Amino acid sequence: MKIKLAKSDNALQSALTWAIERMNKAGYRIDGKVKLVVDSSLEFMGYAEEKRGVHYIVASEWALDSEMLGGFLFHELSHIYSTERALPSHDLGMVESYLARYKEVEGLSERETAYLLESFSHLQNIIVDDIVFDVMNDREKKLVQKFFESWITNRPTGDPIYDASSLVRNAFAISSLKRRNMLDPQGHMARSNEEFLAGVSRGLRSRQNELISFFENFNPNLIKRDFMAELARFFDLLLTIVREKPQFEDMK
Repeated sequence: MKIKLAKSDNALQSALTWAIERMNKAGYRIDGKVKLVVDSSLEFMGYAEEKRGVHYIVASEWALDSEMLGGFLFHELSHIYSTERALPSHDLGMVESYLARYKEVEGLSERETAYLLESFSHLQNIIVDDIVFDVMNDREKKLVQKFFESWITNRPTGDPIYDASSLVRNAFAISSLKRRNMLDPQGHMARSNEEFLAGVSRGLRSRQNELISFFENFNPNLIKRDFMAELARFFDLLLTIVREKPQFEDMK
């Protein structure tokens, strides 16, 4: 990763210390060493990774000036918290091993495999955002509500994998707010998603409803065995979505 500090080390450390203290006060103690660094080449806000026992939060340069910086830090720290407590959702070795077997059994293409991985990241985010919303105050939650509105895709492209990814992404954004009783059923997000669904098969509308329910009601406290059973159900649903018949075939 290309690191270029856009602000002083002190400013970065102050932001990180503030976020960790907020996490600690809410009952989510971070035990390991965490560093906040900047990658000026990133186009998205950032991510967390662990190297040689140190947790790094890698942020884009523009994220440091975003009103969402606090929410971003809470989010990445929640991933770190989940990793430190060895939650099944953050046992990447276990998940990758399962996906490798699933890929072979189902004959997945590389694009389909990437789609499953991207969709799994949404499931991880559903889980860690339970922590994030518990840490945030009402003003911060309003910013997140606005942030999720920008996630919605309102027009399908006709590419089955791209559209499947958009459908899952829409479901994630909608269920994230439904899970916290923050979704306006008549609002911009719901209307934009309806526009998207108008351009796909009838079967996909039903599948998205299943997916929204799955995300909205997912239990973050499952033991490993039960988590893997739910992951299998999740991947099967995702595969059904990506291999759904095109819209015109429904009309035959």
